[in-house]
Amino acid sequence: MIFHMPIWNMYDVHAWMVQWGLERDSLSTPSNLTIITCHNYSEKTYTEKHMDYVGIEYVTLQPDDLTAQWKNTNKISLPYEYIRDGRCSTDYVIVIDASDVVFVNHPSTCMSVLDSYDCDMLFCGTLYWPVMMLELKEESELLQKTDFHINSGVWIAKTNSCLDILEDVNSFIDDSVYDGDWKTYSSLRNEKIDISFKDEWFPDYPHGIPSDQDLFRWVYPKYYPRMLIDVNLEFSRRNRSDMVNWIFDNKATTN
Repeated sequence: MIFHMPIWNMYDVHAWMVQWGLERDSLSTPSNLTIITCHNYSEKTYTEKHMDYVGIEYVTLQPDDLTAQWKNTNKISLPYEYIRDGRCSTDYVIVIDASDVVFVNHPSTCMSVLDSYDCDMLFCGTLYWPVMMLELKEESELLQKTDFHINSGVWIAKTNSCLDILEDVNSFIDDSVYDGDWKTYSSLRNEKIDISFKDEWFPDYPHGIPSDQDLFRWVYPKYYPRMLIDVNLEFSRRNRSDMVNWIFDNKATTN
């Protein structure tokens, strides 16, 4: 089980788990799993420090220029290139955000959940949907008959079966299309600024948009049921109430 967004949305889950008895080096990375995180920081992040504490081995991927403006689409291109170039030798791969993710039990459970869904890629679910993609909202909800939507901050895949999906999603990335910052794009996708700018900024939408999550959501209907959302909340939890419920049911278990 993985929690996504444990800090600014609620509290420091890692510190709470340590207080409840989570021991150093109590977890590990299975030999058939690679765990990847991506960022452009010069120091270790919250998630990396958490994994160091519990004994999880991982791979950190970074862009060549750490001073360049960060693009969330790096979280597509960097893992894609890593897998494409044959650097990922394990059967399974997990990709997680660098600043707000914790493992609350052994990573092997994540692989078991993926196998139970019988898909190639499994994503954390969230109830949030941006206004920029309303034409896909109803179709996406009908596929798995759920109000959950893809949250790309946490996903797991079968390494040899996800490359074509990543290649397709990666083909939409073009940093020359949009040179603005994330805050402005986020304001557009949430209709805090005039949505008509969408056609001006992204004439071939979604080509060039700077959101890994929006791009994964765009291709989801195309690759369903190879791509699925963890609607049963067995792989990862994003919503505060769901995380709190798991914590009180399980405490700091590492089984």
